Amino acid sequence: MRRAVAASFGSAVGLVALLHYKTVPSASASRPLTTSAPPTTVAPTTAAPPTTTTHQTTTTPPTTAPPAERRVDGPVVTNRYGPVQVEVTLRGSTIVDVQALQLPRDRSRSADISNRAAPILRSEVLAANGTQIHTVTGATYTTTGYIQSLQAALDQARR
Repeated sequence: MRRAVAASFGSAVGLVALLHYKTVPSASASRPLTTSAPPTTVAPTTAAPPTTTTHQTTTTPPTTAPPAERRVDGPVVTNRYGPVQVEVTLRGSTIVDVQALQLPRDRSRSADISNRAAPILRSEVLAANGTQIHTVTGATYTTTGYIQSLQAALDQARR
């Protein structure tokens, strides 16, 4: 019963608010309509079109070579399930690729987790262009080591 009363009251309040809602008139609605001036017409001109002279100038833009790609290996970060190490490829300050050089693989379960987590971590890093990525569920230690190795590689690349 209380829910029905609350729902009815809420509906009534919403309806009242909707009915009292006023919009701001647009600029064209607030302008008075006048019909006292006759419409103006533009007479066509018969003047010849202007002649144009084109001067061909060749300007070569300054040549700047695109930044070279460089690869930096992060340190090996060891966690309770094994070592994690990444290699990051940079073009300027943009991460263009990141590869796991080492992931935990000493147990079959660790290898399964690493095989599942590696492509997810790679795509997260490329999308974020940095280490601000989501932790892969079920691969917390691997994710943490991946981020630490990547951050150290990025720090080394900035030097």
